[in-house]
Amino acid sequence: MSSRSKYVSEWKKAQKSLLPASWRETKTYVSEETYNQLVELAGSRQERLPVTIGRVLDFAISIINQQEPEELKPEPAVATTLDVPAEALLKAILASRFPADTGAARLRQFAFVQILAEHNARGEGLSSTELATLTGGFRSQMDLMAKLLMSRGVVTRKHATGHKGAKNVKLLMITKDALKNLNEAHIAETGDPIEGIKELKKMGR
Repeated sequence: MSSRSKYVSEWKKAQKSLLPASWRETKTYVSEETYNQLVELAGSRQERLPVTIGRVLDFAISIINQQEPEELKPEPAVATTLDVPAEALLKAILASRFPADTGAARLRQFAFVQILAEHNARGEGLSSTELATLTGGFRSQMDLMAKLLMSRGVVTRKHATGHKGAKNVKLLMITKDALKNLNEAHIAETGDPIEGIKELKKMGR
């Protein structure tokens, strides 16, 4: 098995593990009009199309059985919590000089936070699995980066139920005081604040 095939296999396994254990996989054929409506509904709920189709079928079965169906509505957005512009946080990451970090490490942190910031700004959270899928990396790599940034107060995890069909998942979010926390962590490790931190804190005010 090639490394790519192995990755795809692991990704599919991870995706299935996020779904309720009682769910079963099936296949459906629908009209083009129905398909387009399902795609639109899945997009509004920010979940995978097969999961949305399953929810619609459950809804229909509940109606047939004269039961009270679960309402199908867009997934609640995750509130945007950034206290300063993401640009300020990204510049601070590049200006930081943590002893264990290399230039390449700072670039990886920059990219990781930038992706999260873009999604958080739209009211969305991302799981490690979703980040791995988005970047073509491995979940373990995303978890290691998240752990590092969490130790510096830049990122946090929030529990979410029903996120894209998952029964329970932890979403990565940038903390409200990310810039302040990053600078305090920098002082704790180096004895000095991040260069230009005063100017960065004033951005967007």
